Amino acid sequence: MALNNKRDYPVIVELNLENAEVVMGKARTVLGHLEGNMPKSPGYFLFSGESASLPSKTIEWLVKTKKGSAANARVTASGAKGGRDTKVVELR
Repeated sequence: MALNNKRDYPVIVELNLENAEVVMGKARTVLGHLEGNMPKSPGYFLFSGESASLPSKTIEWLVKTKKGSAANARVTASGAKGGRDTKVVELR
């Protein structure tokens, strides 16, 4: 529906590194539109115990840490309608 109404706001993922550098991949990636998780056929409803599949896309990075330093990766995904979520990962 959002695509038809030209209201498809892209999801953006950003990688911020502390004491590390990106070797492969982009630190900022525009994923584009993620499909919703409701059934596509009209008139179909989910019943108790059923679940819709969640939309997803995969991003990969290869990072190199600085020797002898504690390193962290902060990954932030944001979208105009879905909000923002951030996870911090300790790199070893």
